Amino acid sequence: MPRPTRVLVFAAAASGSMAALAQSAPGTCQVSLGYVAATLPGAAPVPGLTSFSMAVLAALLGGLAWHSQRTRRGAKTWAVALWASAGLLGMQGGDGLVQAVRAAGPYEFNNPAGGTVADAAIPYASPAPLLTVTNTSGVSIRIASNANAAETGSCAVGATLAPGSSCTTAAVCAAPPPPAPPPPAPPPLQLLSVLTEPTAACDMTQPLYVKTWTLGLNSATYTIYPPRLATAPTFSPSDASVTTSIAYTQGPELIANPATGGAINLDQAAAGVLTVTALAPSGYAFDANTPPSTVKTWNLPYQQCWTARFNQSF
Repeated sequence: MPRPTRVLVFAAAASGSMAALAQSAPGTCQVSLGYVAATLPGAAPVPGLTSFSMAVLAALLGGLAWHSQRTRRGAKTWAVALWASAGLLGMQGGDGLVQAVRAAGPYEFNNPAGGTVADAAIPYASPAPLLTVTNTSGVSIRIASNANAAETGSCAVGATLAPGSSCTTAAVCAAPPPPAPPPPAPPPLQLLSVLTEPTAACDMTQPLYVKTWTLGLNSATYTIYPPRLATAPTFSPSDASVTTSIAYTQGPELIANPATGGAINLDQAAAGVLTVTALAPSGYAFDANTPPSTVKTWNLPYQQCWTARFNQSF
């Protein structure tokens, strides 16, 4: 490919890159402000080139020089120098590819020669976010372009900012982000059926307490016992890891007749209620109600959990 053609390809590719940088993805907002040094008071405005345009122009001149003077001695060296100058110019101004898209705020006009303040990844908001841009370049600047064509704020095209002053501009927002997909529906619960009901009995190995009364030469000793789970519940399907726990409520404390030493409320003191609770594992339930029940409870009465020993002297 001839050298001039390569120069034109470079310029076109650079222009395409700049256009791509100005786009914002769906669900985001973007801001892009071009600025130049403001005209001195009393001086006629002079049209100028942005740094990127100067880079492209220098590149084209280099290609032209290469083509027109390729037969002269030292032409190649001169063209290479022009290419290097074009690269340096392209990296100096804010319009250069390197500085075209800056990091997210704080946003600043920081190049005395002018440039572009751009951010294409601002989080989406409605209404569009209002951004503040501060002139930190040390010179007065003029807004040369604004991606928001309907801008009516202080960063409108043509506005001039003194050093240290700020202007505001509304970001341009693409379509809002698509709604998050609904969470997947949980799998249907598998119902548990009871194969064996629980039963209660007395735990005669661990006394709750012992009471002894003495009347003269005679004495009586009563031992009260707690309940136990005699038969644990079983369920279908049998491979479901159902957790079972027990608790109980005991009767009143045993009291005696002071005249005889005999127990007054033995039946009540040796009785109570054993509560059995079954907890279904994840993915299971005991019924199909709404909401389904994942806990099943049995209240089992127990009684006669006592023993007595009597000592009599004749």
